[in-house]
Amino acid sequence: SLCRVHKFELHLTDSQGLPIEEAQLSPSARMTNMDMVTNASKIRTLGQGNYTVQLQLYMAGPWEINISAHAEGFDPLQQTLFVQVQSS
Repeated sequence: SLCRVHKFELHLTDSQGLPIEEAQLSPSARMTNMDMVTNASKIRTLGQGNYTVQLQLYMAGPWEINISAHAEGFDPLQQTLFVQVQSS
């Protein structure tokens, strides 16, 4: 197993382009070609609307990553990313 950690950098803004601080992020990932999921993640708040999310993606292949963001006073946001993890 690869058990590699993959890092994603996020920048959250409101409709005016102002950074969203103190958001609660909920990342999850699943393989699109088999029954494999991971919720193992680390989230860091860097300030000024910047965040990093680290996910352990255990196998090479296609992954669907869902990130939900909630911040007080803002509508909840959700983004889906599709990535291909290469074998080493």
